[in-house]
Amino acid sequence: PGGGGLLKDPSAAMGLLWIRRSIAFNAALFASVAASAKRDAAAPRRACLAAYAKELEPYHGWTLRRVYRLGLPRGMLPRQAFLARLAASESDADVQAAVEDMRALVAVWTPLLREWRRTFVELDLEDS
Repeated sequence: PGGGGLLKDPSAAMGLLWIRRSIAFNAALFASVAASAKRDAAAPRRACLAAYAKELEPYHGWTLRRVYRLGLPRGMLPRQAFLARLAASESDADVQAAVEDMRALVAVWTPLLREWRRTFVELDLEDS
């Protein structure tokens, strides 16, 4: 291990790398939405763009960056509708349960993602 590793695409290692990046994107999105104010309708849009910028954008070329930056915010529902969709219900109790579930999921994902990244760096499988 020492840097300079290049992963074959497609390969199992590349697939695992993109699965981790996708989970990291969702963890950042969920953490931000769960922490947002109830009346902050635009929270999912902002969270989505911030999560994309941090977790996926550095690995995308110019074309994908443009597609994601234009398409992601347009596809995001306002906060209440986003949570109601996840909860499969519009009731306040179910929406609040969805928020708590998102927090719990992020709490599980965070150490897993940290260890997964550490292992990929150690094995020189962290492709850019």
